[in-house]
Amino acid sequence: MNVSLRSFIKRYTKIIINFFPDIFEKNIKTKTLPVFVVGCGNSGTTLVAAILSRHPKAFPIGYESSFYFPTFSLSYSKRISIMLDMLSKQNGKNFFIEKTPKHALCIKRIFKILPHAKIIYVVRDGRDAVTSLKKRYGDLTIAVDRWNTDNSPALVWGTDPRVTFVKYENLTSEPEQTVLEICNFLKIQYDEKMLNSAENPYTHFSEGNMRVRAQQVSKPIYNNAGKWKQCLSAEEIDFFWKKSNVLMKYFGYS
Repeated sequence: MNVSLRSFIKRYTKIIINFFPDIFEKNIKTKTLPVFVVGCGNSGTTLVAAILSRHPKAFPIGYESSFYFPTFSLSYSKRISIMLDMLSKQNGKNFFIEKTPKHALCIKRIFKILPHAKIIYVVRDGRDAVTSLKKRYGDLTIAVDRWNTDNSPALVWGTDPRVTFVKYENLTSEPEQTVLEICNFLKIQYDEKMLNSAENPYTHFSEGNMRVRAQQVSKPIYNNAGKWKQCLSAEEIDFFWKKSNVLMKYFGYS
């Protein structure tokens, strides 16, 4: 993403300061299951997190915490994880849900502290995701670069049993079957409320993208795949494929 030089220097200074202490940080075992929903923005991560938050044994985090970003030390990430585990247990819950899309780039850091954590990696047809991101950023190149950057970790973690991939198209076309598969992955019992409620942990946002997302996930699920056909020109589609064909083929999009 485009950032100022000052922001760039500030960010990487923090990363460098944290680098060596992070090497020696030890993992922990929580009493409740840590569940992280990750993926590229505008790919359905909020919808998946909202559905899971309706489970009676879930403790949802109602904002994107980013607490495993390398700008934070792993010592800090560990303390937050312990706190979330304690709050989950105190409230009689079996697992906590944290949704920060760009935690897709931090999976290695998450597993260093929480090797037993579960990752739900949400993927969406890049053409539809880029259509949405282009509207958000007003720039096709930024949209395509973000989709590729945020989905590239899938090539590394695709075979790890602690990571499952959920296609947005499957969720919107076969919601019950897809949610059942997620429940099996987490070893939790499916609850009908997960798909038959408008509740979600993001309704307290009064403005910005999260407010829009909260409104969207409170509505019935509908299949809007293929919107790119009306929104992207032939030249834009060609540009996208040249930069994204490896990931698109990996995810099974033709």
